[in-house]
Amino acid sequence: MAPVVTAALGTFGPLLGKLTDLLANECGRPKGVRREIRSLKAELAVMHGALMKYTKIENPDGKVKIWVSLVRELSYDTEDCFDKLTHQLGDGGGQDVGFKEYFRKMARRLKTNGARHGIANQIDDLNLHIKEVKELKTSYKLDDVASSTPVEATVDPRLAALFTEEAHLVGIDDPRNELVKRYGKR
Repeated sequence: MAPVVTAALGTFGPLLGKLTDLLANECGRPKGVRREIRSLKAELAVMHGALMKYTKIENPDGKVKIWVSLVRELSYDTEDCFDKLTHQLGDGGGQDVGFKEYFRKMARRLKTNGARHGIANQIDDLNLHIKEVKELKTSYKLDDVASSTPVEATVDPRLAALFTEEAHLVGIDDPRNELVKRYGKR
């Protein structure tokens, strides 16, 4: 099943999957971009964990809400960047078959050289943005806020009635008999 985009977590599930796919198909990617993708994936995985933790807080602090919003936006920006990367650079090649394929591959690399440079700049911008968001979390001590806010699990008091023996239930005979008359036993 494919990861789902949610309002609480943004595009982190699909984004981490895309980054994994990009790293698996790294034959057509420049070495610097591969290293940056690995770094981004690691940072985003940690942020995803923090985001999951903060979305479980029942009444989060205003600072936590703002940070969660910033991280969510960061995930959308990152996904857009890597969608452009996969679109502009294509699938990265495949098997070298012969001379003709070699020259096609080299021509494609020359055509996409400008795109590669632009994407490298976008990845640098994303790294800078991630660093800023990470520093905000540290400077506002959001880990302290999250650990001091207990998450209280509320249990619906009607839940126990679902598991009660039929003999202990009161007042269900007449409604049950009415349903049996109306719809019959099947």
